[in-house]
Amino acid sequence: MKIGIVTQSYYPKPGGVTEVVHHTAAELRRSGHDVTIITTRYGPGRRKEPGVIRIGRNVLFPANGAWTNVTAGWRLRHQLEEIFRRERFDIIQTHCPLVPTLPALTLLADRQGARLVGTFHAAAESNFLYALLRPLVEWGAANLDHRIAVSEPCRDFNAKYFPGDYEIIPNGIDTDRFHPGIPPIEGLRDGKLNILFVGRMDRRKGLPHLFRALPLIQRHIPRLVRLILVGEGNMRRRVMPRPISLGGAEITAVGRVDAGLLPRYYASADIFCAPATGRESFGIVLLEAMATGVPIVASDIP
Repeated sequence: MKIGIVTQSYYPKPGGVTEVVHHTAAELRRSGHDVTIITTRYGPGRRKEPGVIRIGRNVLFPANGAWTNVTAGWRLRHQLEEIFRRERFDIIQTHCPLVPTLPALTLLADRQGARLVGTFHAAAESNFLYALLRPLVEWGAANLDHRIAVSEPCRDFNAKYFPGDYEIIPNGIDTDRFHPGIPPIEGLRDGKLNILFVGRMDRRKGLPHLFRALPLIQRHIPRLVRLILVGEGNMRRRVMPRPISLGGAEITAVGRVDAGLLPRYYASADIFCAPATGRESFGIVLLEAMATGVPIVASDIP
């Protein structure tokens, strides 16, 4: 079967949707299907990638408490239709199907008879744009042949605006990468208590709350506490603590790390912390920590 996956989140940009797309494509190929990922360009100089077609260029747009990938470019719908005409997919899956531009344009494009599956990832209490553009977006959602939500909160949020049948298929991770017994990072198992955060440094991820908690944690822990931050984000300067007292605790910001190295950071942690404040439909980092065997402290949010 020929399958096209349309997504605005893909490598080299890290993130939950990126991981889901990559591993879904890998498993489908392993099952004998012909899979093509259609995504955006992230700057110049990307080498040719088998099974990946890139159009337009990526820009960041603030939405849902984070920075969302949006594809900019001329005649994007025309380019999509050219791809669909050439590839003649049996199924097209679009992630975040109602988000501009590539996913939403997929709903409008001539798909040459391909069945269209939309996978919804977002969750929130409300969405101003959905409410404002409801008639238009409802029309687009009606073009979906099948709807997938990654969690119950995700389904409930989207069904509020677009009633219909949603199949809940939770995200998964690669347990060949994340499992107990992975060697830790040299130098991080030095007797300090390691608290690990992995993710984009967006407002909704809750890092300021974790920073404020560090002195309280250090006060009750006889060992030196070290917070390890893995990930990047446009808000890094705003969420990183200004000169405040950390009570003797320290912060190590390592930035973005290679996919092969990430499991070793989990293996180096005593505790994984996910202090997100909301608008989280599914925390893949929680699965990664569980699979690696790291104790987790997480926000009590739906």
